[in-house]
Amino acid sequence: MDPKKPTFKCCICRKVKEGYGNNPNPYLFRGRCCDECNRRYVIPLRYMLLTQNRDQETPDK
Repeated sequence: MDPKKPTFKCCICRKVKEGYGNNPNPYLFRGRCCDECNRRYVIPLRYMLLTQNRDQETPDK
């Protein structure tokens, strides 16, 4: 790791990573997550919640 780059500890996998991380909301509500956990857990959950909300808002015909 480059000592000049910022580091953080992923709140999901607990590994120390370089960079600033990603917002883990709604998977977790504090901390920062790495790109891998963001792709694997956070984005699919956001998509699932978005599509559930969209299905609930559509009126039945």
